[in-house]
Amino acid sequence: MGYYSYQTSRVSSVIDFSAVDLESNRFNCGLNIELSEEFSVLSAFEKFTSIGYDLISKRDVYDDIFNFERYDVDLKESIYAFGLMYTFNQNNNLKLIYQDYTWDNTTIEQPKYSFDRMSLVFNMKF
Repeated sequence: MGYYSYQTSRVSSVIDFSAVDLESNRFNCGLNIELSEEFSVLSAFEKFTSIGYDLISKRDVYDDIFNFERYDVDLKESIYAFGLMYTFNQNNNLKLIYQDYTWDNTTIEQPKYSFDRMSLVFNMKF
């Protein structure tokens, strides 16, 4: 389990556009339950939020920075994951994982984005 919080603030009296005020938070946790020596239930959750404004570089065709532009953000991003793991031995396992992902930034004209995914993953350690 973990939680991270970042606060970036800068006030400028010389150049108006260089002010920054951005707060970001990240929370994640996971739980693995061993049902037997071979079978385990897996779960995880992660949420990221960011609100405020920062500066984004404007670049020319040669990738040189020529200016900065204010970027407003109100971002919410989350992922949930659940799964089963079968352990063949200490070097090999098979996982069936379901993930639900959601992304939303209300400050831009882009619809909320989400997807569900089912994965079958075979891990082999050499």
